[in-house]
Amino acid sequence: MSLRQFLLKKKPTTLLLCLKDTGQMWYPSKLAQASGASYVYVTQWLDKLEKGGWVRMEKRGRLKAVVATEAGLSVASMLDEMVHKMDALSAKGAPAAGTVEQEHASAKPEGQEAKKKEGGPGVRMEEGKKKEGAAAALRAEEKKEKAEKEEKKEK
Repeated sequence: MSLRQFLLKKKPTTLLLCLKDTGQMWYPSKLAQASGASYVYVTQWLDKLEKGGWVRMEKRGRLKAVVATEAGLSVASMLDEMVHKMDALSAKGAPAAGTVEQEHASAKPEGQEAKKKEGGPGVRMEEGKKKEGAAAALRAEEKKEKAEKEEKKEK
């Protein structure tokens, strides 16, 4: 198990790190997809973050956009730096891959959906990695589309 997995909760960490990317518009549903969390879970976290002054919700038509405040961006930057340092430390003295991670995943149930799925914790972990990769691909595609639109406007 990496130091990051031991100390940080995956979904809230991913949520804050996504908000650090100010180049795109973030909505609760989009954050839920990117973090692999449910919409309800994300909105509950966003309420807490808004009360703490780390994010603000901006009404854009029917949608509510989530924008990190200056304090929120500062926290996200510190968290990003900490994650990178933890990953570097874990890489130096990492235990055998898979065994400890699988024990940790099996010790902590992941809810009704995980119970219904066939396969062990390794399968659920792989599916989470696929979701993360898909979210990153989606963000890259949206950035590309935005750049193309801006380029067309300039012409």
